[in-house]
Amino acid sequence: MIEVTEEERFRAKLRSRRMYQTDLVSDLATAEDRGIKIGKHNVSIEIARKLLRRDWPINEIAEVTDLSVEEVESLKNDEHRQE
Repeated sequence: MIEVTEEERFRAKLRSRRMYQTDLVSDLATAEDRGIKIGKHNVSIEIARKLLRRDWPINEIAEVTDLSVEEVESLKNDEHRQE
């Protein structure tokens, strides 16, 4: 039988804690990145809506906001339904 010393147990606990902390930091960074992307997308949608109200061409709105032409067309259709 292999005997595990207290020092080895302590090192194993430390490694486990470090792994947990690293995973936690990684998870938080991933969540933050997703939140930033969602926020930027929401801003792009609001800008597109304003430009649609000013009768800008759909392809120009898509280019300026980095939205797809389909997304801008969908926003335009939504705007017309709300009127």
